[in-house]
Amino acid sequence: MDREKLIRQVKDEYARLARLGSQSHFIDQTTSPAAAYYEKALQAAINGITAGKFDDCITGKQVVERIANSPQKPTELS
Repeated sequence: MDREKLIRQVKDEYARLARLGSQSHFIDQTTSPAAAYYEKALQAAINGITAGKFDDCITGKQVVERIANSPQKPTELS
């Protein structure tokens, strides 16, 4: 898998999740905790992809799911 392509897919997936999360909120906040979480999660995913941690993943969605289901969250998300 091309790492740049995987990064693009991960960015798209986190953007989709962020949109879904913001649609469920009626109050608009300029800096929501959810947006900050997705930004940190995206950076953790990009760092992992760049380091080759997700070379066995075929899609960006697989990377996002692996991070979300990991018992040990990346330090960026702590």
